[in-house]
Amino acid sequence: RATELFGQAIAKKPERFYRARHIRAVLFVAHKQYDSALTEMTALLTHARGLDEKALVREYESKAFYEYAIGRLEMARGNLQPAREAFERALIEDLTYAPAHTGLAMVAELARDRERALASYAQAVEISPLDAIYRYQYGLALINAKRYEEALEQMNQAIVLEPHYADSYVFKASAHEHLGQADSA
Repeated sequence: RATELFGQAIAKKPERFYRARHIRAVLFVAHKQYDSALTEMTALLTHARGLDEKALVREYESKAFYEYAIGRLEMARGNLQPAREAFERALIEDLTYAPAHTGLAMVAELARDRERALASYAQAVEISPLDAIYRYQYGLALINAKRYEEALEQMNQAIVLEPHYADSYVFKASAHEHLGQADSA
């Protein structure tokens, strides 16, 4: 019902309620209606780009988040190439947008391009060194690449940053195990 009501509001006053498309997209995602969510995010991005073209703006609003959201939706739909392209467009908008780097890393992992995945995760960690999840994801990718010492470093940092996230401990133990360090594991 909420998606319907938001749709009615947007239809009545599209200029005033165009940002409600984001909320509507989230509602569609909650029901795994990724095609509808993608339609909303694409319309939101198109509208935001149109605003930039209509008038001179004092502050440019990056569209990196919109492109990132489109990339995640394309991944949910199983479309890796369009997902990669959306993440790349997000980085054209804002090269320091770390979530887009992790998005590219996830696409690279699914495409079995380990080196590209590692490079993208490393970039995300470099941009946001205090993000425990980026460090965890990078560490996990390093474990998958059999680079256990480096993985331990990332997992240790993730644990320092977020000591209550259990998965970091689990994969830290896994890295120790692979290194033959049973006691540490």
